Amino acid sequence: MKKYFTKSRIIGCLLLLALASTGILTTSYSRYIHQASASGVAAIAEWGSESIFTIDLKDLAPGDSAEYAFIVTNKKDGKVSQAAQEYRIRVETMGNLPLVLTLTPEAAGAGLGTVIPAGSGESLDLPGGVLPHTAEASHRYTLTVGWPDDRTDSSYTDEIDLVTVTVKAEQLLPTS
Repeated sequence: MKKYFTKSRIIGCLLLLALASTGILTTSYSRYIHQASASGVAAIAEWGSESIFTIDLKDLAPGDSAEYAFIVTNKKDGKVSQAAQEYRIRVETMGNLPLVLTLTPEAAGAGLGTVIPAGSGESLDLPGGVLPHTAEASHRYTLTVGWPDDRTDSSYTDEIDLVTVTVKAEQLLPTS
């Protein structure tokens, strides 16, 4: 005896299939709903530092010295930096003249005042300090460039030299 698919058998099979699918889906399918909302405003901190001065050695002769004052500040174009800065000071010469360089901070006890030996041509790399955020601050320094009076060799005639002061400031990470 051969069974034929009749309308009632097809409907019955579909109902059994739907019932089985519903049973399987309700036990194995879960739904999670989570809603979140937030708002915020992104702001970029102003950052700036400025220290500009000129060192002119054209009138320096054996036995002479010259002083150059400069300021390291956390202000640029009238705006105070909104990020704290740590800075270093590097003084370099070409080494053509026997110069003695001394860097002295205005505040005593800062540990500077280191001397480059005469004629060494080496660089001086010193820890400077920390400039705070959102509060104007200025650190004053004096660079003394001297030419020892016992170094008068004629080989220095018409010799040129260059003294470069570089202040390297880096933003400090905020502390919480």
